[in-house]
Amino acid sequence: MLNEKLIRLLSVLFVLLIQYIVFPNVLLAGNVVINEFDLNPAGRDAGNEWVVLYNPNEISVDVSRWTLEATHGKAVTIKIPQGTTISSRGYWTYVHSSQWLDNQNELIILRDVKGVEVDRTLVASDRDNDNRYWARCPDGLDTDSDSDWRFKGRALSKGIVVRGTVATVPYARDD
Repeated sequence: MLNEKLIRLLSVLFVLLIQYIVFPNVLLAGNVVINEFDLNPAGRDAGNEWVVLYNPNEISVDVSRWTLEATHGKAVTIKIPQGTTISSRGYWTYVHSSQWLDNQNELIILRDVKGVEVDRTLVASDRDNDNRYWARCPDGLDTDSDSDWRFKGRALSKGIVVRGTVATVPYARDD
């Protein structure tokens, strides 16, 4: 009986290992989400608009060469730099050097390296120049519904911007 359970467990682990080797993005990338974004930050939009990705997985996920697409008005596609990895239960923030998100009716799409859609935001608007932003509540919630999102406000620490990306962000939770 013990040998039978052990064989069954090893079989399942073997199948998962093969899936990971053959389809690594399918197994892991599906859970990386756009967790927060600010369409209209306090002051100038250029260099202050940001998008936060969240990895709820138990292992790191390589998001190198994935893209973030702003779809309203003039469409803008941002390629995530080579070597970008989001640690387990970690966050990664992107801040563009110029204005790239519209303040009204904006939709942001995250695509993997093959161009497959991994996540998208709700169609959102933010008409006030302030520190309010859109966020999933709780972090990582993704039911493909607009009800996953809340319009929130707080002072944010964005880390040090290096060529449009933030390598380390001290992140304070609201709860």
